[in-house]
Amino acid sequence: MQEDDHYFRGYKLKESDQQQGKFEASYIKGMPKQVTVDENFIRRGRERFDIYCAPCHGADGYGQGTIHLRALELQQSAWVPPTSMHVELVQNREDGHLFNTITNGIRNMPAYGKQIPVKDRWAIIAYIRALQLSQKSPVTNVPVDVRPTLR
Repeated sequence: MQEDDHYFRGYKLKESDQQQGKFEASYIKGMPKQVTVDENFIRRGRERFDIYCAPCHGADGYGQGTIHLRALELQQSAWVPPTSMHVELVQNREDGHLFNTITNGIRNMPAYGKQIPVKDRWAIIAYIRALQLSQKSPVTNVPVDVRPTLR
């Protein structure tokens, strides 16, 4: 039932050594054809990000969420800080890699595959991409009537 590797896994397996039966994962770039990235989809991604991701990664995605700040306060020596969504490493990762990370977890981050439906995982990724873009956008892209007043 879940034959579409792009949509359900974010990667495609290719056999790397036919003699040994070994496989290599190749993360897929871009959004799958089953999703339409529009304003409502990104809003949904933001809602899910705020619920599942912001406690560690922060609402702005810089890795300063309340769980991280509490771990620092408690001086948890084994604590691995959450990754900022704005570092080059994350910005350059394929969307399929981010999907796989949300699904299966990494380091301190738990797997959310059972809690977050597939389409919502893709919505979170769309929101992360919008969040990343917002940090690089010049103020001239902001409508004049909502720009902050610079003093």
